Amino acid sequence: MGLDLLIRNGTIVDGSGGARYRGDVGVQGGRIVEVGRVGAAVAERTIDVDGLIVAPGFVDGIPTWTRRSRGTRSAAAPAGTG
Repeated sequence: MGLDLLIRNGTIVDGSGGARYRGDVGVQGGRIVEVGRVGAAVAERTIDVDGLIVAPGFVDGIPTWTRRSRGTRSAAAPAGTG
């Protein structure tokens, strides 16, 4: 599979409530097309995120966290999963 972007060796937190795990995220055409061990996939760009958390499908995480930390009621509104 030819990917636009391959994010390798991250700690995956997918929002399912399951345990985090080590894996990769493949992106093609601006969409996440694969999560897990992508293997020998070829990508235009590869980023090694060893030691970092990767949360595929989460939207607007940093601004939401900032609003929550300030205690506003609408903090959860822009957050979601995709």
